[in-house]
Amino acid sequence: LEERVRVLTVERGQHSEHVRALEEEKESFTSKIRTLEQRLEDTGASLTVLEEEKEEYLQREARMKAAEQDSSAKGALVKELEHELRLSQLNERHAAELNAEFDEANGRLTQENARLTSDLRMSYNDMGIHLKKSVGATLNP
Repeated sequence: LEERVRVLTVERGQHSEHVRALEEEKESFTSKIRTLEQRLEDTGASLTVLEEEKEEYLQREARMKAAEQDSSAKGALVKELEHELRLSQLNERHAAELNAEFDEANGRLTQENARLTSDLRMSYNDMGIHLKKSVGATLNP
């Protein structure tokens, strides 16, 4: 019986050591699980941050594309306005040339009008003198 008690005591000690080893292994696994859970949580948080950054980047990219399109539209408008300005400047030069031609022609016509007016006055004077002579010769023979 003593032998059996001794064997059971030894087996009990071995069993206790085995249980302690299993508990240590359990603690080790629990610690590893906690570490993995923490890493998973950190990764999830990082993933959320990355998703938010991605969304922000996509929004920025959309704003940049819209700005590029707006800039292109404004660039086209600027080119169109520059073209209209060049046409307007050409029209202005042409109008200035026409005004100069008109002023020159008006000056010539004013001179011609003055000469014709003078010629007409001289003709009226000559006719008056000739009429006076004719009437005077007819009245005083």
